[in-house]
Amino acid sequence: MSVLRDHARFSSERLKADNVFVKQMEDYRLKSGPIGTTVTMLSSDPPAHTRMRNLVNKAFTPRSVEVIRPACKQSPTRCWTHCLTRTKSTWCVTWRCRSR
Repeated sequence: MSVLRDHARFSSERLKADNVFVKQMEDYRLKSGPIGTTVTMLSSDPPAHTRMRNLVNKAFTPRSVEVIRPACKQSPTRCWTHCLTRTKSTWCVTWRCRSR
């Protein structure tokens, strides 16, 4: 269980890694622009990870997850149905407008 407790050797912050593969992946991620450099709960160690996790835990209680479950199940189906009924050019224009 030392993996869960030893944040010096088993860090989620990939910039601290000694592994060559992880360093190559991190270099690629840093070249990806601002999204690639955003600190997330998955890419941080305590205390930042704990602070973010506590915020998320308050929002995603079992009761609140059950409330949004139907919408979460319908959304991907609706999205794919929309995409499959479009021509390639219409889909590209639609996607471009929505992603802004």
